[in-house]
Amino acid sequence: MGVRYGENDARGLIVGSVAVFNDVVVLNTGNGYVNVIDVKSGKRKFFIKVQGLSGSPTIVNNKVVVGDNRGYIYVIDTDNRTYPFERAIRWILLQLWLGER
Repeated sequence: MGVRYGENDARGLIVGSVAVFNDVVVLNTGNGYVNVIDVKSGKRKFFIKVQGLSGSPTIVNNKVVVGDNRGYIYVIDTDNRTYPFERAIRWILLQLWLGER
C-alpha cells in the first residue's frame, strides 16, 4: 500500500510539488515548514521553519533549495541539516538592495 503522509504529519497543508532524491522526499507547507521525509520509513527526518515559502523545493547538487517570501534562498543539506550558502546569499541580496537605492 505504501506510505501515507498527510497534513498532521507535515505540520500544515502541503503546498506545491515535492522533490525526491537520495531516499528522501522534500515538501513545503503553507505555514512555512520544509519537511524532509525518509522514503523507506515514511517518518520525518527533520523539518525547518522559514518565513513564508514561495514555490516548490528544487534539488541542486544534492542539496534542497527553497525560497521564501522575503527573497531569501535556503540551501539545505538533508544529511547535515545545514545551510551552507545562506550567509553568502544574504550578503549578495543586501548588496543588490543597497545598489538599487
